[in-house]
Amino acid sequence: MKNTRIVKHKILYMLYLFIMVGFINTFFGTTVHAAQVDNQAEPVRVEEIDYEEGYIQIATNHNTKVYFSDSSKSTWSQIEGDIVNGKLYFDISWISIKSDYELNLKGSDDKTVETICLPAYDSTLAVKFDKLTGTLDITSETYADTFEWRKDSENTSWKQVPMDLEKTEDANVWNFLQNIESMRAKGGKIQVRIPQQKGTSVENVGCRPSKTVKVSISKRGNAPTSKVTANKLMVNTTTKQEYRVYAVDGVLQNREWTECEKNMTLKELVPEVLAKGTTAGSDVVVAIRKSQTESIPYSKTFYLKIPKQEIAPEASAISIIRTSKKYGIIIDDASTVNPYQYAVVKAGVKKEEDDLSWKTVKSNKEISFSLKTYLDGSIIYVRKMGNNASSKTELRLPSAYTKITISHLTE
Repeated sequence: MKNTRIVKHKILYMLYLFIMVGFINTFFGTTVHAAQVDNQAEPVRVEEIDYEEGYIQIATNHNTKVYFSDSSKSTWSQIEGDIVNGKLYFDISWISIKSDYELNLKGSDDKTVETICLPAYDSTLAVKFDKLTGTLDITSETYADTFEWRKDSENTSWKQVPMDLEKTEDANVWNFLQNIESMRAKGGKIQVRIPQQKGTSVENVGCRPSKTVKVSISKRGNAPTSKVTANKLMVNTTTKQEYRVYAVDGVLQNREWTECEKNMTLKELVPEVLAKGTTAGSDVVVAIRKSQTESIPYSKTFYLKIPKQEIAPEASAISIIRTSKKYGIIIDDASTVNPYQYAVVKAGVKKEEDDLSWKTVKSNKEISFSLKTYLDGSIIYVRKMGNNASSKTELRLPSAYTKITISHLTE
Protein backbone atom coordinates (compact mmCIF):
# COMPACT_ATOMS: atom_id res chain seq x y z
CA MET A 1 0.00 0.00 0.00
CA LYS A 2 2.77 2.31 0.89
CA ASN A 3 4.57 1.79 -2.47
CA THR A 4 1.31 2.27 -4.32
CA ARG A 5 0.84 5.67 -2.67
CA ILE A 6 4.40 6.73 -3.57
CA VAL A 7 3.80 5.79 -7.21
CA LYS A 8 0.54 7.76 -7.25
CA HIS A 9 2.28 10.82 -5.79
CA LYS A 10 5.06 10.61 -8.38
CA ILE A 11 2.51 10.37 -11.18
CA LEU A 12 0.60 13.40 -9.86
CA TYR A 13 3.88 15.35 -9.44
CA MET A 14 4.98 14.52 -12.98
CA LEU A 15 1.57 15.54 -14.29
CA TYR A 16 1.86 18.84 -12.39
CA LEU A 17 5.32 19.48 -13.82
CA PHE A 18 4.08 18.68 -17.32
CA ILE A 19 1.19 21.13 -17.02
CA MET A 20 3.43 23.88 -15.58
CA VAL A 21 6.10 23.44 -18.26
CA GLY A 22 3.46 23.56 -20.93
CA PHE A 23 2.00 26.69 -19.43
CA ILE A 24 5.41 28.37 -19.17
CA ASN A 25 6.36 27.42 -22.72
CA THR A 26 3.07 28.62 -24.00
CA PHE A 27 3.31 31.98 -22.17
CA PHE A 28 6.99 32.77 -22.67
CA GLY A 29 7.00 31.35 -26.16
CA THR A 30 4.31 33.84 -27.14
CA THR A 31 6.20 36.66 -25.39
CA VAL A 32 9.47 35.90 -27.14
CA HIS A 33 7.70 35.68 -30.46
CA ALA A 34 6.10 39.10 -29.82
CA ALA A 35 9.50 40.58 -28.99
CA GLN A 36 10.90 39.13 -32.17
CA VAL A 37 8.07 40.76 -34.12
CA ASP A 38 8.70 44.10 -32.38
CA ASN A 39 12.40 44.02 -33.32
CA GLN A 40 11.81 43.00 -36.89
CA ALA A 41 13.78 45.27 -39.26
CA GLU A 42 11.94 47.77 -41.50
CA PRO A 43 13.15 49.99 -44.36
CA VAL A 44 15.59 52.72 -43.34
CA ARG A 45 14.12 56.23 -43.33
CA VAL A 46 15.57 59.73 -43.87
CA GLU A 47 14.53 62.06 -41.02
CA GLU A 48 16.66 65.18 -41.46
CA ILE A 49 18.94 66.73 -44.10
CA ASP A 50 21.19 69.55 -42.91
CA TYR A 51 23.13 71.00 -45.85
CA GLU A 52 24.82 73.61 -43.67
CA GLU A 53 26.36 71.04 -41.34
CA GLY A 54 26.67 68.43 -44.11
CA TYR A 55 24.82 65.40 -42.79
CA ILE A 56 21.71 63.23 -43.20
CA GLN A 57 20.06 61.74 -40.12
CA ILE A 58 18.83 58.19 -40.86
CA ALA A 59 16.41 56.11 -38.78
CA THR A 60 17.88 52.56 -38.99
CA ASN A 61 14.61 50.85 -37.97
CA HIS A 62 16.39 47.83 -36.38
CA ASN A 63 18.83 47.32 -39.25
CA THR A 64 22.28 46.59 -37.88
CA LYS A 65 23.99 48.28 -40.84
CA VAL A 66 23.05 50.85 -43.48
CA TYR A 67 24.45 50.98 -47.01
CA PHE A 68 24.50 53.70 -49.67
CA SER A 69 24.96 53.88 -53.42
CA ASP A 70 24.66 56.36 -56.27
CA SER A 71 22.04 56.29 -59.03
CA SER A 72 23.58 53.16 -60.59
CA LYS A 73 22.96 51.05 -57.46
CA SER A 74 25.77 48.81 -58.68
CA THR A 75 28.13 49.30 -55.76
CA TRP A 76 26.98 49.56 -52.16
CA SER A 77 29.15 50.86 -49.33
CA GLN A 78 28.51 50.71 -45.63
CA ILE A 79 27.90 53.99 -43.82
CA GLU A 80 30.46 54.24 -41.05
CA GLY A 81 29.45 55.47 -37.61
CA ASP A 82 27.73 54.42 -34.42
CA ILE A 83 24.00 53.89 -34.29
CA VAL A 84 22.68 55.80 -31.27
CA ASN A 85 19.05 55.45 -30.25
CA GLY A 86 18.26 54.04 -33.65
CA LYS A 87 19.81 57.04 -35.45
CA LEU A 88 22.78 57.10 -37.81
CA TYR A 89 24.43 60.29 -39.11
CA PHE A 90 25.74 60.15 -42.67
CA ASP A 91 28.30 62.76 -43.81
CA ILE A 92 27.32 64.23 -47.21
CA SER A 93 29.92 67.01 -47.39
CA TRP A 94 31.72 65.10 -50.13
CA ILE A 95 28.73 65.32 -52.50
CA SER A 96 29.10 68.05 -55.12
CA ILE A 97 26.78 71.01 -54.65
CA LYS A 98 26.89 71.96 -58.34
CA SER A 99 24.42 69.36 -59.62
CA ASP A 100 21.55 67.21 -58.38
CA TYR A 101 22.67 63.94 -56.85
CA GLU A 102 20.67 60.71 -56.48
CA LEU A 103 21.50 58.92 -53.24
CA ASN A 104 20.18 55.42 -52.45
CA LEU A 105 20.03 53.89 -48.97
CA LYS A 106 19.13 50.43 -47.70
CA GLY A 107 19.45 48.39 -44.53
CA SER A 108 21.38 45.18 -43.91
CA ASP A 109 18.24 43.34 -42.78
CA ASP A 110 15.45 45.09 -44.69
CA LYS A 111 16.91 45.79 -48.11
CA THR A 112 14.13 48.07 -49.32
CA VAL A 113 15.83 50.97 -51.10
CA GLU A 114 15.17 54.55 -49.97
CA THR A 115 15.96 56.94 -52.85
CA ILE A 116 16.59 60.63 -52.22
CA CYS A 117 17.55 63.36 -54.70
CA LEU A 118 19.84 65.99 -53.15
CA PRO A 119 19.41 69.28 -55.05
CA ALA A 120 22.18 71.45 -56.42
CA TYR A 121 22.73 74.86 -54.85
CA ASP A 122 21.26 77.98 -56.43
CA SER A 123 24.02 79.39 -58.62
CA THR A 124 21.76 82.02 -60.20
CA LEU A 125 21.64 84.38 -57.23
CA ALA A 126 22.29 88.00 -58.24
CA VAL A 127 22.34 90.91 -55.79
CA LYS A 128 22.78 94.63 -56.47
CA PHE A 129 22.94 97.52 -54.05
CA ASP A 130 20.48 100.31 -54.85
CA LYS A 131 22.39 103.42 -53.86
CA LEU A 132 19.30 105.62 -54.12
CA THR A 133 17.10 103.61 -51.75
CA GLY A 134 19.88 102.06 -49.69
CA THR A 135 18.38 98.57 -50.16
CA LEU A 136 19.16 95.41 -52.14
CA ASP A 137 17.77 94.14 -55.45
CA ILE A 138 17.82 90.33 -55.17
CA THR A 139 17.20 87.97 -58.07
CA SER A 140 17.08 84.20 -57.53
CA GLU A 141 15.49 81.12 -59.07
CA THR A 142 14.94 79.71 -55.59
CA TYR A 143 11.79 80.95 -53.95
CA ALA A 144 12.63 82.35 -50.55
CA ASP A 145 11.07 84.87 -48.22
CA THR A 146 14.34 85.58 -46.40
CA PHE A 147 18.01 86.16 -47.19
CA GLU A 148 21.16 86.04 -45.07
CA TRP A 149 23.98 88.56 -44.86
CA ARG A 150 27.21 89.37 -43.05
CA LYS A 151 30.04 91.86 -43.45
CA ASP A 152 32.69 90.67 -45.88
CA SER A 153 35.49 91.70 -43.53
CA GLU A 154 34.11 89.67 -40.62
CA ASN A 155 33.73 85.89 -40.59
CA THR A 156 30.73 86.09 -38.28
CA SER A 157 27.51 84.12 -38.22
CA TRP A 158 24.90 84.82 -40.87
CA LYS A 159 22.02 87.13 -40.00
CA GLN A 160 18.62 86.41 -41.54
CA VAL A 161 16.42 89.20 -42.92
CA PRO A 162 12.98 89.20 -44.63
CA MET A 163 13.12 89.81 -48.38
CA ASP A 164 10.63 92.67 -48.10
CA LEU A 165 12.87 95.50 -46.93
CA GLU A 166 9.95 97.89 -46.78
CA LYS A 167 8.78 96.18 -43.59
CA THR A 168 10.83 98.50 -41.40
CA GLU A 169 8.63 97.60 -38.42
CA ASP A 170 10.43 94.23 -38.45
CA ALA A 171 13.46 94.47 -36.13
CA ASN A 172 15.66 92.40 -38.47
CA VAL A 173 14.87 94.68 -41.43
CA TRP A 174 15.45 97.80 -39.36
CA ASN A 175 18.80 96.55 -38.01
CA PHE A 176 19.95 95.57 -41.51
CA LEU A 177 19.11 98.97 -42.98
CA GLN A 178 20.79 100.74 -40.07
CA ASN A 179 23.94 98.67 -40.57
CA ILE A 180 23.96 99.46 -44.29
CA GLU A 181 23.48 103.18 -43.61
CA SER A 182 26.40 103.14 -41.16
CA MET A 183 28.59 101.45 -43.77
CA ARG A 184 27.81 104.19 -46.27
CA ALA A 185 29.99 106.61 -44.33
CA LYS A 186 33.11 104.86 -45.66
CA GLY A 187 31.73 102.24 -48.04
CA GLY A 188 32.32 98.52 -47.75
CA LYS A 189 31.25 95.03 -48.81
CA ILE A 190 28.78 92.48 -47.53
CA GLN A 191 28.10 88.83 -48.36
CA VAL A 192 24.57 87.75 -49.26
CA ARG A 193 23.01 84.34 -49.82
CA ILE A 194 19.69 82.51 -49.68
CA PRO A 195 19.60 80.33 -46.52
CA GLN A 196 19.17 76.57 -46.55
CA GLN A 197 15.86 74.89 -45.88
CA LYS A 198 16.45 71.68 -43.98
CA GLY A 199 15.00 68.52 -45.50
CA THR A 200 12.75 66.24 -43.44
CA SER A 201 12.15 63.27 -45.76
CA VAL A 202 12.69 61.97 -49.29
CA GLU A 203 9.56 63.88 -50.27
CA ASN A 204 10.71 67.13 -48.65
CA VAL A 205 14.43 67.49 -49.31
CA GLY A 206 14.56 71.27 -48.71
CA CYS A 207 17.29 73.27 -50.44
CA ARG A 208 20.96 74.06 -50.02
CA PRO A 209 22.27 77.53 -49.15
CA SER A 210 22.68 79.44 -52.41
CA LYS A 211 25.99 80.66 -53.71
CA THR A 212 27.42 83.61 -51.79
CA VAL A 213 27.45 86.98 -53.54
CA LYS A 214 29.70 89.85 -52.54
CA VAL A 215 27.94 93.21 -52.73
CA SER A 216 29.69 96.58 -52.70
CA ILE A 217 28.03 99.23 -50.54
CA SER A 218 28.86 102.59 -52.08
CA LYS A 219 29.66 105.43 -49.74
CA ARG A 220 27.69 108.64 -49.77
CA GLY A 221 29.08 111.80 -51.31
CA ASN A 222 30.87 114.30 -49.12
CA ALA A 223 28.70 116.54 -46.99
CA PRO A 224 28.43 120.21 -47.92
CA THR A 225 30.27 122.73 -45.77
CA SER A 226 27.88 125.39 -44.56
CA LYS A 227 28.59 128.40 -42.38
CA VAL A 228 26.82 131.31 -40.78
CA THR A 229 27.69 134.88 -41.69
CA ALA A 230 27.02 136.12 -38.20
CA ASN A 231 26.26 139.83 -38.59
CA LYS A 232 24.08 139.17 -41.63
CA LEU A 233 22.26 136.35 -39.82
CA MET A 234 22.66 134.34 -43.02
CA VAL A 235 23.62 130.75 -43.96
CA ASN A 236 25.26 130.01 -47.34
CA THR A 237 22.81 127.36 -48.51
CA THR A 238 22.07 126.42 -52.15
CA THR A 239 19.05 125.14 -54.03
CA LYS A 240 20.77 121.75 -54.38
CA GLN A 241 20.68 121.20 -50.64
CA GLU A 242 18.09 120.23 -48.06
CA TYR A 243 17.94 120.77 -44.32
CA ARG A 244 16.12 119.90 -41.15
CA VAL A 245 16.37 121.12 -37.58
CA TYR A 246 18.20 118.31 -35.79
CA ALA A 247 18.18 119.53 -32.18
CA VAL A 248 16.88 122.45 -30.14
CA ASP A 249 18.55 123.09 -26.76
CA GLY A 250 19.89 119.53 -26.88
CA VAL A 251 16.50 117.95 -27.56
CA LEU A 252 16.45 115.89 -30.76
CA GLN A 253 13.77 116.84 -33.25
CA ASN A 254 11.83 114.55 -35.59
CA ARG A 255 11.36 116.89 -38.53
CA GLU A 256 11.11 116.35 -42.26
CA TRP A 257 13.84 117.31 -44.71
CA THR A 258 13.07 120.59 -46.50
CA GLU A 259 14.57 122.00 -49.69
CA CYS A 260 16.94 124.92 -49.18
CA GLU A 261 16.83 128.24 -50.93
CA LYS A 262 19.93 130.16 -51.90
CA ASN A 263 21.53 131.96 -48.92
CA MET A 264 18.79 131.57 -46.34
CA THR A 265 18.39 133.86 -43.35
CA LEU A 266 18.26 132.37 -39.88
CA LYS A 267 14.72 133.66 -39.65
CA GLU A 268 13.81 131.42 -42.61
CA LEU A 269 16.00 128.50 -41.64
CA VAL A 270 15.81 128.25 -37.86
CA PRO A 271 13.66 130.96 -36.26
CA GLU A 272 14.06 129.16 -32.91
CA VAL A 273 17.60 130.54 -32.64
CA LEU A 274 16.44 134.18 -32.58
CA ALA A 275 15.55 136.12 -29.44
CA LYS A 276 11.97 137.19 -28.85
CA GLY A 277 11.46 140.27 -26.70
CA THR A 278 12.98 139.63 -23.30
CA THR A 279 13.63 135.93 -24.04
CA ALA A 280 16.86 134.72 -25.62
CA GLY A 281 16.72 132.25 -28.48
CA SER A 282 17.65 128.54 -28.36
CA ASP A 283 20.86 126.72 -29.23
CA VAL A 284 20.10 124.88 -32.47
CA VAL A 285 21.78 122.19 -34.56
CA VAL A 286 20.80 122.14 -38.22
CA ALA A 287 21.41 119.10 -40.45
CA ILE A 288 22.30 120.02 -44.04
CA ARG A 289 23.01 117.68 -46.96
CA LYS A 290 23.07 117.64 -50.76
CA SER A 291 19.69 116.63 -52.16
CA GLN A 292 19.11 113.36 -53.99
CA THR A 293 18.72 113.43 -57.76
CA GLU A 294 17.50 110.79 -60.22
CA SER A 295 20.97 109.27 -60.39
CA ILE A 296 22.82 110.44 -57.27
CA PRO A 297 21.78 109.66 -53.67
CA TYR A 298 21.75 112.34 -51.01
CA SER A 299 25.14 113.09 -49.47
CA LYS A 300 26.54 112.67 -46.01
CA THR A 301 25.15 115.15 -43.51
CA PHE A 302 26.78 118.31 -42.21
CA TYR A 303 25.71 119.42 -38.73
CA LEU A 304 25.78 123.17 -38.23
CA LYS A 305 25.74 124.35 -34.61
CA ILE A 306 24.20 127.78 -34.16
CA PRO A 307 24.29 129.43 -30.71
CA LYS A 308 21.27 131.28 -29.41
CA GLN A 309 20.81 134.98 -30.01
CA GLU A 310 20.94 137.15 -26.90
CA ILE A 311 18.31 139.73 -26.06
CA ALA A 312 18.71 143.41 -27.05
CA PRO A 313 20.93 145.80 -25.04
CA GLU A 314 19.13 147.68 -22.28
CA ALA A 315 18.08 151.20 -23.29
CA SER A 316 19.62 152.48 -20.05
CA ALA A 317 23.05 151.44 -21.37
CA ILE A 318 22.76 154.01 -24.17
CA SER A 319 23.19 157.74 -23.35
CA ILE A 320 21.26 160.29 -25.46
CA ILE A 321 22.65 163.75 -26.38
CA ARG A 322 20.42 166.42 -27.97
CA THR A 323 21.36 169.86 -29.20
CA SER A 324 19.77 172.27 -31.66
CA LYS A 325 21.84 170.87 -34.54
CA LYS A 326 22.50 167.23 -33.76
CA TYR A 327 21.26 164.12 -32.07
CA GLY A 328 23.86 161.84 -30.50
CA ILE A 329 24.19 158.55 -28.64
CA ILE A 330 26.91 157.01 -26.49
CA ILE A 331 27.07 153.25 -26.02
CA ASP A 332 28.53 153.15 -22.55
CA ASP A 333 30.26 149.71 -22.54
CA ALA A 334 31.35 149.54 -26.19
CA SER A 335 35.03 148.59 -26.55
CA THR A 336 37.42 146.66 -28.78
CA VAL A 337 36.69 143.47 -26.85
CA ASN A 338 32.98 144.22 -26.63
CA PRO A 339 32.04 145.84 -29.94
CA TYR A 340 28.56 147.04 -30.84
CA GLN A 341 26.86 147.92 -34.09
CA TYR A 342 24.35 150.53 -35.09
CA ALA A 343 22.24 151.33 -38.13
CA VAL A 344 20.11 154.38 -38.85
CA VAL A 345 17.11 154.75 -41.15
CA LYS A 346 15.80 158.15 -42.19
CA ALA A 347 12.31 159.19 -41.37
CA GLY A 348 9.79 158.07 -43.96
CA VAL A 349 12.10 155.36 -45.38
CA LYS A 350 10.94 151.76 -45.02
CA LYS A 351 13.60 149.10 -44.71
CA GLU A 352 13.43 145.44 -43.85
CA GLU A 353 15.58 144.28 -40.98
CA ASP A 354 17.69 142.21 -43.37
CA ASP A 355 18.52 145.32 -45.39
CA LEU A 356 19.92 147.42 -42.55
CA SER A 357 23.46 148.72 -43.06
CA TRP A 358 25.36 148.15 -39.82
CA LYS A 359 28.39 150.09 -38.61
CA THR A 360 30.79 148.92 -35.91
CA VAL A 361 31.39 150.79 -32.63
CA LYS A 362 34.43 149.88 -30.49
CA SER A 363 34.47 152.75 -28.01
CA ASN A 364 32.12 154.82 -25.88
CA LYS A 365 32.61 157.98 -27.93
CA GLU A 366 29.60 159.98 -29.02
CA ILE A 367 27.95 159.08 -32.34
CA SER A 368 26.28 162.15 -33.85
CA PHE A 369 23.47 162.48 -36.37
CA SER A 370 22.79 165.80 -38.17
CA LEU A 371 19.27 167.05 -37.57
CA LYS A 372 19.18 168.28 -41.17
CA THR A 373 19.80 164.78 -42.45
CA TYR A 374 17.92 162.76 -39.87
CA LEU A 375 14.59 164.42 -39.18
CA ASP A 376 12.18 163.57 -36.42
CA GLY A 377 11.06 159.97 -36.71
CA SER A 378 14.39 158.64 -37.95
CA ILE A 379 15.26 155.37 -36.19
CA ILE A 380 18.58 154.20 -34.73
CA TYR A 381 19.12 150.44 -34.22
CA VAL A 382 21.73 149.29 -31.69
CA ARG A 383 22.95 145.76 -31.00
CA LYS A 384 25.95 143.81 -29.75
CA MET A 385 28.19 142.74 -32.60
CA GLY A 386 28.54 139.06 -33.51
CA ASN A 387 31.53 137.23 -34.95
CA ASN A 388 32.01 134.43 -37.47
CA ALA A 389 33.43 131.06 -36.54
CA SER A 390 37.14 130.58 -37.18
CA SER A 391 40.04 128.55 -35.88
CA LYS A 392 40.44 131.11 -33.10
CA THR A 393 36.87 132.20 -32.38
CA GLU A 394 33.54 130.54 -31.88
CA LEU A 395 30.45 131.61 -33.75
CA ARG A 396 28.49 134.29 -31.93
CA LEU A 397 25.36 135.86 -33.28
CA PRO A 398 24.75 139.59 -32.88
CA SER A 399 22.21 140.31 -30.19
CA ALA A 400 18.70 141.45 -30.91
CA TYR A 401 18.52 145.24 -31.37
CA THR A 402 17.23 148.17 -29.39
CA LYS A 403 15.30 150.86 -31.35
CA ILE A 404 15.80 154.57 -30.60
CA THR A 405 13.61 157.14 -32.33
CA ILE A 406 15.25 160.53 -33.04
CA SER A 407 13.44 163.51 -31.60
CA HIS A 408 14.70 167.11 -32.08
CA LEU A 409 13.30 168.32 -28.81
CA THR A 410 16.06 169.69 -26.62
CA GLU A 411 16.27 168.34 -23.10
